[in-house]
Amino acid sequence: MLHFINGMIAKIFPITPKNTKSTFLTSSKNLKYKPGNNCEHKVSRPQKFNIPENHNKRPFILKRAYEQLEKYYLYPHQFLSSLNLNSAGTYRQKRSERREAIKVVLEVIIYYLDLYSLRFGIFQQNSEFTNFSISFITHKSDLAESRVKRALTDLKNAGYLDITKQYSKDDRGSYIASGSIRKLNKKFFDELKIDYMQVLKSQEWKRKRINQAYAKKNRFSLKTALKVKSQKSKAINIIFKTASHNQFVVTNKKKLIDQALEIHRLNTHVSIIEIYKSLLSKRSHQL
Repeated sequence: MLHFINGMIAKIFPITPKNTKSTFLTSSKNLKYKPGNNCEHKVSRPQKFNIPENHNKRPFILKRAYEQLEKYYLYPHQFLSSLNLNSAGTYRQKRSERREAIKVVLEVIIYYLDLYSLRFGIFQQNSEFTNFSISFITHKSDLAESRVKRALTDLKNAGYLDITKQYSKDDRGSYIASGSIRKLNKKFFDELKIDYMQVLKSQEWKRKRINQAYAKKNRFSLKTALKVKSQKSKAINIIFKTASHNQFVVTNKKKLIDQALEIHRLNTHVSIIEIYKSLLSKRSHQL
C-alpha cells in the first residue's frame, strides 16, 4: 500500500535528477537580458538633455538649478523629496528610470524657462508669450511621450509645477485646448536647495533688462517719429510757399503729403521733400 502511494506521488510530482539540466533555461541564446521598462535605461549613466550648440548664455540661477538636478537623481531623499510621497501618503523612493525622466523633463523646462515670470515658454517679437507644449518637451528631451506626461504629472502632484489649462473658441463656437501655462514655484527651488532670494534678485535683474530694452525701443521709435514729423513740417512749409505759384488747391495738400510719406516708407533712400516736389510738379502739369 505504501509503495502504491509513493508511486502516485512520484507521477504527480516528478523529481528532476540533479544531473539533468533544462536546455531552455541554460542556453545562452535564449537568455537575453531585456530591461523591464524597454527604455534602454542605464542606472549609472542616466539620460541628459542635449543643450543646443549655438545657445545663448543662461542666467546664473538657472545654471545652478540645472546642476542641482543631477544631485536629485543621485540623492532623491535630499533633493525634491516631495516626489517620493505617493498617493497613500507614505514616502517611497521612485525607480531610477522614473527619476531619469523627471530629471530630463526638468532640464528642458529650466533651459526654456522665462526667468521673469518663471513660465515655460518664450516671448515673441510681438510681445506675446508662447507656451511650449508636451510635444515640444518630447522632441527636445528625446523621451517617449508617455514618460513625459508621467513626469509632468509627478511634478504637478508634488507641488512643484503649477499648470493652468487654456481653451479657445473656433468658428463653430466649440472649445479647443490651447497650450497650457506651466510655471515653476517657490517650493521647487526650496527643495532643490536653492535660496529663493537669489531667484528674486535674478528676476529683478531680468526686469531691469526688459525695461531697458523697452525704453531703447521706444526712444528709437520716438526719434523716428520726430524725424518724420520734422520732414513733414518742412514739406508743409514748401506747400504754402509754392501753392500760390502752382495754383494748388489747399484741400488736397494733406492728401499729397500722405502720399509722399507712403512712398518714403517704401523707399527711405529718397527724402520726403524730394518725393513731394516730384508729386507737386506732376500735379501742376496735370492742372
